[in-house]
Amino acid sequence: MPDLLLDVPQNLLDRLERAIPKNDETASALAIAALEEWVDWLTGDSRPMSISELETERVYRLYDEVLKGELPSVDSLGRLLDLPMGRARYIVQSLAYRRGRFLLERQVREILRALEQGKWSNETCTIVVDRGCQAIIDRIQSDLEANSKIKSTVTGVATLDGIRYKLGKNHHSELGSELKRQLDGMTQSK
Repeated sequence: MPDLLLDVPQNLLDRLERAIPKNDETASALAIAALEEWVDWLTGDSRPMSISELETERVYRLYDEVLKGELPSVDSLGRLLDLPMGRARYIVQSLAYRRGRFLLERQVREILRALEQGKWSNETCTIVVDRGCQAIIDRIQSDLEANSKIKSTVTGVATLDGIRYKLGKNHHSELGSELKRQLDGMTQSK
């Protein structure tokens, strides 16, 4: 890939460094994403109809191209981009509408990661997932209970870090199996 040398005003560089340290490997990926957006606009390939559409697309590109393994959620957007919670909620809702499959796949991966990293004590495994993942866990548990794969569902408890579940061995293994099955279906149909 050819290099592009730009003279950047010091005040702009200072603002950029406050957001992303120079030694952070994401800095060049973010710069490329910003340049790509600018070129798309100049060439007419992408001209969003509203600020909301532009903002949602920027967040999608950020997570798709730079933060590849991370979950775009209300909490993470608030922390990462210093967005007010109402704005972060709107962006996540827009992502769910415009990029539903992308968001669902990230949520499933996040839950699987939590299951793998869960803390076992006696017969239970404690996991904490992002609030945006709660509906998926609850829905899958309801399906598993309806199909007699688990005897009852486990209710999540809201904490500062997310939603905490204390899962029994059967809950843990059945939930993991179902999530892996769903993820396989998503990746095979791409």
